[in-house]
Amino acid sequence: MYKVTISTLFIDGKKHVRGDMVDLTPEQAAAYSNNLELCEAPKPKAKPKAKAAPRKKKAAKSEG
Repeated sequence: MYKVTISTLFIDGKKHVRGDMVDLTPEQAAAYSNNLELCEAPKPKAKPKAKAAPRKKKAAKSEG
């Protein structure tokens, strides 16, 4: 995996922006020289925790 290091990079007609991960062989990446940076495959992100339901407000006692 390679990470794009310039603002925009077109690979095979597809636009990639800085920080995008692209899957290329070393031979393909050599054509883009310093515009790509070798990096490890991204790790899957943890699932976000479920949020607790909002508490219900108690009804005000009527005076009357």
